[in-house]
Amino acid sequence: MKRQSPLKLQPYEFPSVLVLCTRFPLSFKQPLRIVSFAFNSRLSRKHRLAIILDIFKVFKCCFCCNLVKVTNRKVFKGFKVLEIMSKSYFDLNDDILRTSLRLLPKDGRLVPTIVGGLAIQLHAKGYTPFLRDTPDLDLITGDNVSYEDFDREFFTQFRNRLIREGYKVQPKRGRNNHSSIVLRNPNKPNEEKFLVHLTNFSPEVYLNFKDYVKKQIGYQKAIEVPGSKIKVNVASLEEIIPLKIQRSYKYGVGAQSESIVGPAYGVLLENAKKGNWGALTSVPLGDWKTIIERMQQNLDSGGVNALERTNTYKLAKDVFDLCLTARVISDSMSTFDKDRFDENVQRILCRK
Repeated sequence: MKRQSPLKLQPYEFPSVLVLCTRFPLSFKQPLRIVSFAFNSRLSRKHRLAIILDIFKVFKCCFCCNLVKVTNRKVFKGFKVLEIMSKSYFDLNDDILRTSLRLLPKDGRLVPTIVGGLAIQLHAKGYTPFLRDTPDLDLITGDNVSYEDFDREFFTQFRNRLIREGYKVQPKRGRNNHSSIVLRNPNKPNEEKFLVHLTNFSPEVYLNFKDYVKKQIGYQKAIEVPGSKIKVNVASLEEIIPLKIQRSYKYGVGAQSESIVGPAYGVLLENAKKGNWGALTSVPLGDWKTIIERMQQNLDSGGVNALERTNTYKLAKDVFDLCLTARVISDSMSTFDKDRFDENVQRILCRK
């Protein structure tokens, strides 16, 4: 006989982990039992996701992702929300971020190049009031990296250096990247952690994307971290911006999609595609940054629309980054390769 759920919930009731906790003994596996209840009960998908998000609010945990085998794409997105909510955020002056940058491998097969959000922060280091805090560091190398290669040729060296600086480092095997979780305070792992991701493409994606990866590395620039003598390899804006535009369009941005401040998202993205940087420089970034930080904090509230709020937050910060880079480019137009940028836009957006 199939075991019945310990709670009888009406379809319109909003389940809370605070109620469910009273039905399970306290243990490390308690969140897993609640997850099992959520996905085995006759609740709507939104209610089930709400239970998962409530788990974070009570337990401050992100290990549910590792305890549950995720096979459903929509469920996987729910767990990605959990991961976003469990992150700490740091600026370029924070010692955990600066130390991680300083101790990146400088020799061997897996010498990394910085991409993603932190790459934009480094390019825009002269615009300090508009630099957003970041939870992670995204890296690429010229090769696709297996977990075994990551452990042997990157993580071991990186971990040993950080341990000597007083940090604790944990590896994490991922689907799209392999990570080094840098803990400033091992006794409070959910409060002080910085994530260093080494991208791992699937064989199919790498086959189609490897030329662009090598292009990012070939045109990389050595940039000095502000207030230090640390120099790191960073992908150029000509290669970073097309990827930001592509990701923004993945959120279903239409021509009339309203932005937080200023023109509609669709208008901003169209101007970015064409390299009309002047149209992006007039956006009030100070107000936008404040709102993005508020959105970031609101992700902790959970609820049935948390996934939608997460996508809205991601879109807002990506388009914000495009407007910030527009200011950088406008102030250094003589060094920006417009032809290479246009070529990259055509190549990347045809894959969206």
